[in-house]
Amino acid sequence: MGHLIVLRLKEMKTKNFIFIFLFMVLSVSVCSCAKKITNMDSDGERIICFGDSLTLGIGVNRENTYPAYLTGMLRKNIEVVNSGVNGDTSADALERLFQDVLSQEPRLVVIFLGTNDFYQGVPYDQTHKHISEMIDKIHDFGAMVCIVSFNNRKMRNKYLEGYYNLSEAYNTLLVPDVMENIWGHPLNKVDWLHPDERGNEMIAERIYDVIKKYLK
Repeated sequence: MGHLIVLRLKEMKTKNFIFIFLFMVLSVSVCSCAKKITNMDSDGERIICFGDSLTLGIGVNRENTYPAYLTGMLRKNIEVVNSGVNGDTSADALERLFQDVLSQEPRLVVIFLGTNDFYQGVPYDQTHKHISEMIDKIHDFGAMVCIVSFNNRKMRNKYLEGYYNLSEAYNTLLVPDVMENIWGHPLNKVDWLHPDERGNEMIAERIYDVIKKYLK
């Protein structure tokens, strides 16, 4: 009887071990799939921060823009280029994509665009189309893409949901609602739209948290 109990205990331990092992293998597989993005093996040289005045840094010094803060956070031999242009819509940015982004041999392109589209009444479908074209061209060039999404009450989650769908469709990185606690907090802004030094630092921190594991 004692031998039977010992054998059953051994069988149970073996089964438990097999179950745990299979669970771990499955978990690793799922995690790996979830983290896979297009051009993870990119051998480009630079991170291009591609955007409008929120990237350029209206109201703050150059060293207090989010791309400048991102440079300090990386602490590696990766150049971060500020390719923000005041007033740019997604259509404007698409026109300068080759000159300001692809010609710079990017490893990763951070796309932070769409606020001017919204405030100028550009239909979201058009913004979606322009961002899609950018992603296609950047991927064809061999670089990774990180889309930066944002939201406020007037936008009604349109850019949060739309950019999430773009990220899923194109296997890009995604920074969700980067302006949370910035647009709604006067202490983190220089005016109704643009972040101050602390707001820019918050943006950089949020982007860094998403991209850091892909830059090893």
